[in-house]
Amino acid sequence: MKRTYWKIGLILLVLALCISEGSRTLVRAREIDQLELVTSLGIDVSPDEPGLLDVMALGSESGGDRPVTMQTEQQTLAQAVNELRVLPHDKLFFGHTEQLILGEEAAKQDLGQHLDFIARDISMRLDVEIYVAKHGKASDLIQAATDQMQSTFDYLKSAEEDMLILPVSYPFSGWEVLQQLLATDGCALVSAVTMESQKKPVENSQKEQKGNDQSNQEKEKQKQIGGIAGSGQGSAMGAVQDENSIFIQVPKLDGYAVFRDYKLVDYITAEDAAGVNLILNKLHDDIVVVDAPGGGTVALAVTRGKTGIRPQFEKGKLQKVICSLSISADINEVRGARQITQPVVVKHLEEQLRMREVERVEKTISKAQQLRADYLGIGKKIECAAPAQWRKIKDQWKTLFPIVPFQVEAEVKIDQTYDLNCPVERATAAERKTQ
Repeated sequence: MKRTYWKIGLILLVLALCISEGSRTLVRAREIDQLELVTSLGIDVSPDEPGLLDVMALGSESGGDRPVTMQTEQQTLAQAVNELRVLPHDKLFFGHTEQLILGEEAAKQDLGQHLDFIARDISMRLDVEIYVAKHGKASDLIQAATDQMQSTFDYLKSAEEDMLILPVSYPFSGWEVLQQLLATDGCALVSAVTMESQKKPVENSQKEQKGNDQSNQEKEKQKQIGGIAGSGQGSAMGAVQDENSIFIQVPKLDGYAVFRDYKLVDYITAEDAAGVNLILNKLHDDIVVVDAPGGGTVALAVTRGKTGIRPQFEKGKLQKVICSLSISADINEVRGARQITQPVVVKHLEEQLRMREVERVEKTISKAQQLRADYLGIGKKIECAAPAQWRKIKDQWKTLFPIVPFQVEAEVKIDQTYDLNCPVERATAAERKTQ
């Protein structure tokens, strides 16, 4: 009987401790509308202490749309997030963080270390999108947008949607970047972000602020001797062009950041990103302008692009890699050309597009070989195509990749001509009869 009472007492004691601990936890529990949702997290190297991380969180005020930032310096990302969670920011919630922005100096460190926290911490999402602040700091990029009463999160989300129209760079998630790093022995592509100056109309309240700022500036100039008049500087909103508009700094996608051995080594420009997207089978609607026979130009909309990799082995040795492109396009616009639906003209346009896309891909592969970084995942595709032969060269791939010959082939098909033989504005009566 005593043993039974002893067991019951022990169970009650454990329950009491659990309830006590739970009550302490529930004191901090909040409803979702009382939380400040963190949407973006910026990571930089501390300018004062290189061994510390300068971490900035971007969220919004409770009950409002105004973006706010919180910042701390810590040795690890885990410490920084934990520091931001405590008072006075105990309402921060990191479970909705959708963007992780690395400053350039932080990206030159070990990318795997930054992603390690994302992979382990249960409050973070593996589908968080990864960006690199090209030639700058993540905090500057986040703060510049915040100063304009806008959110870096909104700008980058809008840019991601524009990817379907303007194929600049594809934003990879944390999970996708981790897959790249593991599959390519430390190589990866991450979307690069820069600041762009844009013209924006000035609202009435901003006009009043600008007028007050200009008035204060004039008063200050009168106190100074030898001041430079007409400096063109406006308020903190941006450089004023006229009384109805200002220039603001906004984030924009600008190609890719290239990682080798987990560290940032170079960038791929926005102009060259289309070649990368084509090899990765991520190319959406892309406009390519080609010359038409007899003069004029034609804008072709690339609607589909697919790339295949075929390795050629001889006696167990890799002789070359064939990169096969399959491209479909539509005639999107005609300027000055005539009779474009004629078979001979269509063939000419297809050949022009074929040469252009082959040149793009050759340039893309050449840059990867020069950087000695297989961020295009060629090795993984060879493994899928020829697993037995791949096992023989797997350990030598880092040495083989920069020197293996590549042959790029392309098959191009123009699907839609819309049965218009010539530009609408230049069609003669005789030509209209043939359409």
